[in-house]
Amino acid sequence: MRKLTNLACLIAVGSLLSPAMASPSGDDWPQWMGPDRTGISMESDWSSTPASESLWRKQLGLGHSSFAISNGKLYTLGFDNEAGEDVIFCLDPETGEEIWTHRYEATLMDFAHDGGALTTPTVDGDDLYTSNREGKLFRFNAATGEVIWERDLKVELEVVPITWGFSASPLVIGDVIYMNLGKLAAIDKNSGEDIWITETNYGNAYSTPAPFSNDGRDLLALFNGNGLAVINRTDGSEIAMYEWVKSPQIYAMTPIVMDDHIFVSAGYERGCMMLKLTGNELEQLWESRVMRNKMTGSVLCDNHLYGFDESILKCIDLDGKEQWRQRGLGAGALTLAGGRLVIIDAKGEVIIAEATPDKYTELSRRKELTGGGSFWTHPVLSHGLLYCRSGKGEMSCLDFRATADVTSVSASKDQGELPTPASLFAQHVEASGGPDAFNRLNSLRFTGTNEELFNVVDSGATELLWDSQLGLRWSTETLSEFEYAMSTDMAWSIGGDEPTVILEDAGLEGIQELGDLARFLNPEEFYSSMQTTQRVNFDNRACYAVSATTSGGHARTLYFDIGTGLYAGHEGEGIPMFTFDNYQDVEGGLIPMKWSYFNTAIGAMNVATFENIELNPTLEAKAFDPPRIITLMGRTPEELEVANQEIRDQFGSILGEWLILDRGEDAPPLDGNMVLTVEDGFITFAWPGRPASPIREPDENDHMFLAGATYVQLHLNRDEEGSVIDIAVMVSGEQIARLERAETP
Repeated sequence: MRKLTNLACLIAVGSLLSPAMASPSGDDWPQWMGPDRTGISMESDWSSTPASESLWRKQLGLGHSSFAISNGKLYTLGFDNEAGEDVIFCLDPETGEEIWTHRYEATLMDFAHDGGALTTPTVDGDDLYTSNREGKLFRFNAATGEVIWERDLKVELEVVPITWGFSASPLVIGDVIYMNLGKLAAIDKNSGEDIWITETNYGNAYSTPAPFSNDGRDLLALFNGNGLAVINRTDGSEIAMYEWVKSPQIYAMTPIVMDDHIFVSAGYERGCMMLKLTGNELEQLWESRVMRNKMTGSVLCDNHLYGFDESILKCIDLDGKEQWRQRGLGAGALTLAGGRLVIIDAKGEVIIAEATPDKYTELSRRKELTGGGSFWTHPVLSHGLLYCRSGKGEMSCLDFRATADVTSVSASKDQGELPTPASLFAQHVEASGGPDAFNRLNSLRFTGTNEELFNVVDSGATELLWDSQLGLRWSTETLSEFEYAMSTDMAWSIGGDEPTVILEDAGLEGIQELGDLARFLNPEEFYSSMQTTQRVNFDNRACYAVSATTSGGHARTLYFDIGTGLYAGHEGEGIPMFTFDNYQDVEGGLIPMKWSYFNTAIGAMNVATFENIELNPTLEAKAFDPPRIITLMGRTPEELEVANQEIRDQFGSILGEWLILDRGEDAPPLDGNMVLTVEDGFITFAWPGRPASPIREPDENDHMFLAGATYVQLHLNRDEEGSVIDIAVMVSGEQIARLERAETP
């Protein structure tokens, strides 16, 4: 593919805008994805490290609405869950003080996440335009908050919001507002009257369209559930359509347009593609799974794309070739300013890194948002101030102005001589009570509470068992069931991005690493090479980072707290990220009472806070036995058929096809039935168009749980004779459908 001129890391679509379309706002950020709708700020005179303290903080309410900054004011949205209202905020960018707010009744819409506001306001001159997931559209006086006009597009245009509603932000060009409602609508920005609406409904409306010009035509690239459409901005006619229907059809990124090339990407294992527009035809140049943008998109700088491939930060070139990857950040979001990536990761850390295809180089890192939740909102840098928020509504403003008081620990290497890895391990052992404290440990039982921070936030009991001879088992009772364990002859995990996994290679070595306390006494027996590389901010602690290779040849980064000398955590190839904190004295030795497990594959975090520890309890060997869902893995076909027949004999009355009923008026239609069958020794269920998933056998309450994700449940309802008459499909405790037995042909 030919190279594209890309001055100052501006996405090429910015250079295609006519003078009437170009944003003259300079350092302002007046709309979704910034002044040129590219996710890029032209600001360069700002420090890579923020001031030592946050400038201000505020609670906005639930949602992922990003920020618009214009004419000395900041605008965003949140959802007040107690009042059941969306709130539009106008704030002072330097103090966070409210200038005005506007409230109106709204619906939470919290399927598989916390719910709340999703769209970003748009400032156009003296006016502010906002929309919401239910199709409400407002024009305000931006200075005073006076409502000039408002519309209910869902009712007036007869469009139906699907699972996550209308997530696209208002796109204002000239005198027209373009609204992605599945159908694309053009509305007069002054009067609020309709200009045109497409006859075709292009599917889910999660992506804000991208404006561009081609062959003398003013166009929009619309990335909806049916694929990529190119629409004429003048009359709404369809110029070209490339169908890309892949389940689930969750396409959220704004297309990136480069001359006649268009890049789109989607998460949930979908992938990305590069298309070329020639006349009225879209041609696919390549398709790949190298970049799977999930909730946020990518940015383009010097012919390279930077974005989150699910939960891995990557740089790829315009031919889809990977240049580098950085694990451990989880599902975050990013923008670009002054040739630097501005990142928020899945733990609420603000990270500044170089935007270069050569390698990932981190310039600073700071734990800024601490209240948990998801972090899918683009961070915004405007006038040297950076604004970020969580899905729970925690907002912070950081001062990155070049004159700010900078005292944070960064990744700078010019901070004196670094200690050796051996001395860091020895320091941890000494700070923990010395070698005797390690040598006297034969077994441990931790009990406490686990909080899961993912799509559904939940807490429940957790237990961790460790025995020097029997193995390790860490299990939780939260909604997304999680178990990470090792017996004498097998290691496994339940939960996360795969329901069941027998751990081998890097995964097996990772759990051995977690359970081997002796490695602190003799690290050279576990790690074949070690080198202290830099000082970093890890888990909101100043740490020494040690780059290591295990004896099995797998890369690791180990972190030691500079202040306490204690081990802070590790991450690396083929394993989750672990952090250890809140060390307490237990009979003469320091033991971490807070363990965090971060699944980078899906951006989920489990935080275990242990209240009780038993030293050297007598643990039964059966406590470390693998569960049935693990023991059946790897069986021969003959052995699995015996297990299958046992299931058929015991639960045959619930197997077969079931009609899917009572899905609600807003749910899209499904072409087919739910199927319950038996496979590999387990009951499996499959929705139309979805692969079969293993589900647990009915418990004493007639509840069946999805293996590894217990927030998906089937509740069996029986008649007086014990026959199953219908099944309730539950997600996060709410019924989303009812199943009735389909007639047998």
